[in-house]
Amino acid sequence: MAFWYGWYGPPPGLRHWRAAPGEPGFASTDTPVLGAYDSHSADVIDQHLAWARAAGIDVLISSWWGPGTYEDESLRLLLDRIEATASPVRAAVYLETWALFSGGNFSPKFFTDPNNFTPAGRARARARAVSWISYLLETYGARPGVFRAAKDAKTAPVIFVYTAALFDPFEWQNIFRRVRAATGIDAFYDADVEGADVQLQGRVFDGLHLYNPAPLTLEGDLSLAARVVNRRAAVRDPAAPVADPITVGADYRAWAAEARALGRSWSATVIPGFDDRKIRNPSFVVSRDHGDGRTYDAFWRIALQSRPDWVLITSFNEWHEGTEIEQSREYGDEFLTRTLTWAKRIRLCA
Repeated sequence: MAFWYGWYGPPPGLRHWRAAPGEPGFASTDTPVLGAYDSHSADVIDQHLAWARAAGIDVLISSWWGPGTYEDESLRLLLDRIEATASPVRAAVYLETWALFSGGNFSPKFFTDPNNFTPAGRARARARAVSWISYLLETYGARPGVFRAAKDAKTAPVIFVYTAALFDPFEWQNIFRRVRAATGIDAFYDADVEGADVQLQGRVFDGLHLYNPAPLTLEGDLSLAARVVNRRAAVRDPAAPVADPITVGADYRAWAAEARALGRSWSATVIPGFDDRKIRNPSFVVSRDHGDGRTYDAFWRIALQSRPDWVLITSFNEWHEGTEIEQSREYGDEFLTRTLTWAKRIRLCA
């Protein structure tokens, strides 16, 4: 599965493509072969589905920011094109949990806004979560293009939840109970465990994953420290082939063990690299090179050692953070081809 972003708009608005003031080019380190495309274009979506299918990707996990948003329309269009083209690729949803709170995204303002932490403010956020998830299930849950997973002897639409730690497990339990009462539908919920108590989250969610493993790498942490002084700094870790299996690998194996002990699904995440210097500072940089090979291949090996139920690719097209495997001018179709190589290995072993 690969995380898919339907938030891009074409010129003149260049929604999500416009670089920060003083930055040349797009708001991305690399350049898409399709140029500054429109996520609402049927031709673009069809091309993404074709590339995904050719790369052995089974599911695109669509970033979703609430009812009536640009990304809500993108999800609808993605499902329309899956069904119109009879694509075998399926769509799941990535609930962008930050949008449930005042401010709508990660920033210092989030932590200084009392509306995000008072009992009344949190009650409003929980009510919004109930409303949004209910909308998702009632609007899209029965569509044939939706990815479904086994749950309680039947199948249920899958909703991935970003930064699940923004609510504690008891709040999520309350949210899911209210959604069931409102819709009669019990979805399969899969939590991003960054910053969370994994064991507690695993008692509430059906599956566990990590969206971004870059902070687990020594190279990412060194770059974060270096960029406090120099916003364009990046630090290479010549020992990455040794360090990453210890840092990332150990966490993956531990989380996989926690998930299995609780009877939950475990999804391991792979990245081709990470570089968000065009949009924020400080943050992480992880090179696409990993010793004599590619970081992407190294992460696939690390991920598979944890014996995951699913492998998640961060990302199909998150250009801002340099995690895209979509075709680019810099790399062509290299990372889609590498994806197919690994997908074939998984299927041969299944």
